[in-house]
Amino acid sequence: MIKQPVTAAIDSTSFGTCTLVGKVRAIRDVLEHVDVELHAIYDAKHLVFLMAAVTKGNAADLPMLKPLIKAIVDTIAISKLLADPAYSSRENVQFLIDLGIEPIIMPKEIAGTLAKGYPAWRKLILEFMELGIERWIKEKGYSLRFTSKSIFSALKQKFDNVLSSKMPKTLAIELLARVAAHNLHALASLL
Repeated sequence: MIKQPVTAAIDSTSFGTCTLVGKVRAIRDVLEHVDVELHAIYDAKHLVFLMAAVTKGNAADLPMLKPLIKAIVDTIAISKLLADPAYSSRENVQFLIDLGIEPIIMPKEIAGTLAKGYPAWRKLILEFMELGIERWIKEKGYSLRFTSKSIFSALKQKFDNVLSSKMPKTLAIELLARVAAHNLHALASLL
């Protein structure tokens, strides 16, 4: 278990593929490239992936928070989780609080203060409203979340943003192997 609590972030990015699948369109059948989505939790300070999952390219971010956190919560101590509005929900905020993780999740513009059975949500929204966006970002350390562009960009620069696997079953394996290789490189540079 990693005992030193980490400030983690969650985000996702798309990868293109060389894999073609047949689609039926109104006029004719066509071939389209399959895209996949990498959903990942990473150490926001050291830019090392802590957990990753691969889904179809059109999968939503919101439901990915819980399974990714559940997969690592017993082995990695997370003090804060930074996330963009795509992960903002009453259930996700309360889930993190119940695990002892401070949710630093940017609320959606339409977010209301009603708790609806999730008291951590109301607290997060009222604090966000009281501080204002700029002060909230600064005081909560939310700017570390912007490193997601760096970690995903580094992954794509090292290994390309198009997966070379031809079979849909091997796309996830190839992408997760790239994540592991990125981590080895990142950890070696920390030594």
